[in-house]
Amino acid sequence: MTDAKKTIIDCFDLPQYSGGYDELIRAFNQANLNSEKMIGYCKAIKNIAITKRMGYLAELLNKKGMKSFINFALKEVNEKYNLFDPFGIEEGEFANKWLLRLNISTEEILDIWNKQY
Repeated sequence: MTDAKKTIIDCFDLPQYSGGYDELIRAFNQANLNSEKMIGYCKAIKNIAITKRMGYLAELLNKKGMKSFINFALKEVNEKYNLFDPFGIEEGEFANKWLLRLNISTEEILDIWNKQY
């Protein structure tokens, strides 16, 4: 059994099964997420890269109720840069705060976020 929060984390962990990053970004934005559950699931899965990606998204999209998750994710940031889209090419600006290479630009993310299913 799973819930929306765990499914979102699983999709960030295994994005090849998520329908693509466009769908994942929309699902993340539309899901009713809970910081404490998200923190618990991230601790259990132990994947710093996905924690950074979701923290970045939560902050960028000003995701309601995710302040403590964002703070948790920032504490998890390590010294290694990760691609925002792990299957994308190695280009794009750097989000130094999150140690992410934005191979999907902020503008593209916001455009994806604004499109409805």
